[in-house]
Amino acid sequence: ERAEQIGSGITGGPTGYGSVISQPVAGLKASNLRELLRTTARDAALDLNGSAFGEAPSPLAPRLSFVAVQRLHDGPFGVGERIDVIAVGTPDCDVRFDLGRLHTGVPMRLVARTPDERGERGTYAGHYIVQAGEAAANLPVYCTIQRTAGNRSQMSRYRWEGEVQLSAAAK
Repeated sequence: ERAEQIGSGITGGPTGYGSVISQPVAGLKASNLRELLRTTARDAALDLNGSAFGEAPSPLAPRLSFVAVQRLHDGPFGVGERIDVIAVGTPDCDVRFDLGRLHTGVPMRLVARTPDERGERGTYAGHYIVQAGEAAANLPVYCTIQRTAGNRSQMSRYRWEGEVQLSAAAK
């Protein structure tokens, strides 16, 4: 069984409650709908992979249930300031975050494990310190979780609904 959801803000709730109730598909942004279709198709293929060849299906693709910049920040991040990103998802995976295309593949480490009736969850944390000369507006924050088993690699990607601003000035 698979479920996909696009959420917003700290609660991770659906965006546009009126649209979600009256027209679930119309309530999604085109980019979110495209991402939902892509991940659902990819996950279904991963879950079924191998069974067509008489092998046992591969384990479920790793998932992230929550991604966020750790604390609110007024205005752009200045030189020397630390951007903390947290994610919650499948434990024992390689998790990295991107600040748009400016900085990609920033590593995150597993900092906590939480038992859950649906399976153990891992909390990952990572950070980036703004360097001199870096200025950017509207940087999306993406997190990628990846697990490699044998010769198979499984990956999922999640976008935080907010955006990060960087200023070349020191704070």
